[in-house]
Order: sequence, then C-alpha cells, then structure tokens
Amino acid sequence: MTTEILILIIIIANAGALFRMVIFSKFNRNQIFFSIASINIVIFVIYFGSSSEFNLSQEDKVFFSLIGIAALVSFFYFTDKKK
Repeated sequence: MTTEILILIIIIANAGALFRMVIFSKFNRNQIFFSIASINIVIFVIYFGSSSEFNLSQEDKVFFSLIGIAALVSFFYFTDKKK
C-alpha cells in the first residue's frame, strides 16, 4: 500500500466520520475530536499491521489488532452517544 493510497483513505474516512456526525445528530467538540482520532488510529494500525515493510512478528500484529479494535469501538461509542 503506497503512501498516496493511505492519505486518500484517511481523507475519505475523516470526511465520512464528519458527515455522519453532522447529518445524524449534534455532537460536542470532545466527541468529534475523539471519534476522528479513533478512526485515524484504526487506519494507521491496519496499515502498520498489514505492511510488509516493518517485518512485524505475530505478537506485534495481534497487539496492533487489539489497538485497532479498541479504537473502532471508541469511534462507535462516541458517534452513537446522543447528547
């Protein structure tokens, strides 16, 4: 996966997260910050965990997967919580 594709995925994911928050309900500033930060963590964790450039061991890939799952859960928690 090249850097340009990664940047494009980040832009699309952030736009989708903002669109979801703006369209479906009102959110305060902290919820918007944490939800966008968590979706970016998910993208970077997937990129670093799946890239062959870093030569990660199996334990490191499991650790990155757990971080990604936790960030994804926090994204849905902050975006689904009504004010």
